[in-house]
Amino acid sequence: MEETHEPAEHTVSMRLHWPLRLCLFVAVVAVIYLLGTSLFSAARMEPLFYPFFRSTFHISTPVQLFYYLSIVRWSAHYLEYFVLLLLLVWLVGLRPFTALVLCLLLAFVDEGHQSARPDFQSIRSQT
Repeated sequence: MEETHEPAEHTVSMRLHWPLRLCLFVAVVAVIYLLGTSLFSAARMEPLFYPFFRSTFHISTPVQLFYYLSIVRWSAHYLEYFVLLLLLVWLVGLRPFTALVLCLLLAFVDEGHQSARPDFQSIRSQT
Protein backbone atom coordinates (compact mmCIF):
# COMPACT_ATOMS: atom_id res chain seq x y z
CA MET A 1 0.00 0.00 0.00
CA GLU A 2 1.47 3.31 -1.07
CA GLU A 3 1.12 6.40 1.05
CA THR A 4 0.71 9.64 -0.76
CA HIS A 5 2.36 12.61 0.80
CA GLU A 6 0.95 15.99 0.03
CA PRO A 7 3.37 18.87 0.15
CA ALA A 8 3.36 20.57 3.50
CA GLU A 9 1.91 24.03 3.55
CA HIS A 10 4.56 26.63 4.04
CA THR A 11 3.70 29.43 6.39
CA VAL A 12 5.17 32.82 5.81
CA SER A 13 7.10 34.03 8.79
CA MET A 14 6.98 37.71 9.60
CA ARG A 15 10.24 37.56 11.59
CA LEU A 16 12.45 40.52 10.87
CA HIS A 17 16.18 40.89 11.30
CA TRP A 18 17.23 42.72 14.46
CA PRO A 19 18.22 46.06 12.78
CA LEU A 20 14.79 46.30 11.19
CA ARG A 21 13.17 45.28 14.48
CA LEU A 22 15.07 48.03 16.26
CA CYS A 23 14.10 50.63 13.65
CA LEU A 24 10.45 49.62 13.86
CA PHE A 25 10.53 49.75 17.65
CA VAL A 26 12.16 53.22 17.64
CA ALA A 27 9.59 54.48 15.12
CA VAL A 28 6.68 53.25 17.25
CA VAL A 29 8.19 54.77 20.40
CA ALA A 30 8.61 58.08 18.51
CA VAL A 31 4.94 58.01 17.51
CA ILE A 32 3.90 57.28 21.10
CA TYR A 33 6.11 60.16 22.28
CA LEU A 34 4.52 62.50 19.71
CA LEU A 35 1.02 61.47 20.79
CA GLY A 36 1.99 62.31 24.38
CA THR A 37 3.03 65.87 23.57
CA SER A 38 0.98 69.03 23.88
CA LEU A 39 -0.25 68.61 20.31
CA PHE A 40 -2.71 66.04 21.61
CA SER A 41 -3.39 67.55 25.03
CA ALA A 42 -6.89 67.78 26.45
CA ALA A 43 -6.84 71.55 25.98
CA ARG A 44 -6.27 71.15 22.24
CA MET A 45 -8.85 68.40 21.91
CA GLU A 46 -11.65 70.39 23.55
CA PRO A 47 -12.45 72.57 20.49
CA LEU A 48 -12.52 69.49 18.30
CA PHE A 49 -14.70 67.27 20.46
CA TYR A 50 -16.90 69.58 22.56
CA PRO A 51 -19.12 70.76 19.66
CA PHE A 52 -19.64 67.12 18.69
CA PHE A 53 -20.52 66.14 22.25
CA ARG A 54 -22.91 69.09 22.59
CA SER A 55 -24.78 68.25 19.40
CA THR A 56 -24.76 64.46 19.74
CA PHE A 57 -25.30 63.96 23.47
CA HIS A 58 -27.09 67.28 24.15
CA ILE A 59 -24.91 68.14 27.12
CA SER A 60 -23.40 71.45 28.01
CA THR A 61 -22.01 71.22 31.52
CA PRO A 62 -18.21 71.38 31.64
CA VAL A 63 -18.01 68.35 33.92
CA GLN A 64 -19.95 66.14 31.52
CA LEU A 65 -18.05 67.42 28.49
CA PHE A 66 -14.73 66.69 30.20
CA TYR A 67 -16.01 63.23 31.21
CA TYR A 68 -16.78 62.31 27.58
CA LEU A 69 -13.46 63.74 26.39
CA SER A 70 -11.69 61.64 29.03
CA ILE A 71 -13.41 58.50 27.74
CA VAL A 72 -12.25 59.25 24.20
CA ARG A 73 -8.69 59.98 25.32
CA TRP A 74 -8.44 56.86 27.52
CA SER A 75 -9.82 54.70 24.72
CA ALA A 76 -7.22 56.15 22.35
CA HIS A 77 -4.44 55.32 24.83
CA TYR A 78 -5.61 51.72 25.18
CA LEU A 79 -5.90 51.36 21.41
CA GLU A 80 -2.43 52.87 20.94
CA TYR A 81 -0.79 50.38 23.28
CA PHE A 82 -2.82 47.46 21.93
CA VAL A 83 -1.53 48.22 18.42
CA LEU A 84 1.98 48.45 19.85
CA LEU A 85 1.51 45.04 21.49
CA LEU A 86 0.37 43.53 18.18
CA LEU A 87 3.32 45.05 16.34
CA LEU A 88 5.77 43.73 18.90
CA VAL A 89 4.32 40.23 18.75
CA TRP A 90 3.63 39.85 15.03
CA LEU A 91 6.24 41.96 13.32
CA VAL A 92 9.08 42.11 15.79
CA GLY A 93 8.57 38.53 16.95
CA LEU A 94 8.53 38.99 20.71
CA ARG A 95 6.70 36.59 22.95
CA PRO A 96 3.31 37.95 24.08
CA PHE A 97 4.29 38.25 27.74
CA THR A 98 7.54 40.01 26.88
CA ALA A 99 5.68 42.39 24.56
CA LEU A 100 3.10 43.10 27.28
CA VAL A 101 5.80 43.91 29.83
CA LEU A 102 7.54 46.17 27.31
CA CYS A 103 4.24 47.95 26.54
CA LEU A 104 3.62 48.49 30.25
CA LEU A 105 7.12 49.92 30.70
CA LEU A 106 6.60 52.26 27.76
CA ALA A 107 3.23 53.32 29.19
CA PHE A 108 4.87 54.19 32.51
CA VAL A 109 7.63 56.13 30.74
CA ASP A 110 5.04 57.95 28.61
CA GLU A 111 2.98 58.91 31.66
CA GLY A 112 6.15 60.08 33.39
CA HIS A 113 7.01 62.17 30.34
CA GLN A 114 3.53 63.68 30.34
CA SER A 115 3.63 64.47 34.05
CA ALA A 116 7.04 66.16 33.73
CA ARG A 117 5.84 68.74 31.23
CA PRO A 118 3.96 71.79 32.49
CA ASP A 119 0.21 71.60 32.61
CA PHE A 120 -1.59 73.40 29.84
CA GLN A 121 -4.47 75.64 30.77
CA SER A 122 -7.79 74.55 29.48
CA ILE A 123 -9.15 76.47 26.53
CA ARG A 124 -12.44 76.43 28.39
CA SER A 125 -10.95 78.66 31.12
CA GLN A 126 -9.68 81.14 28.54
CA THR A 127 -13.14 81.90 27.19
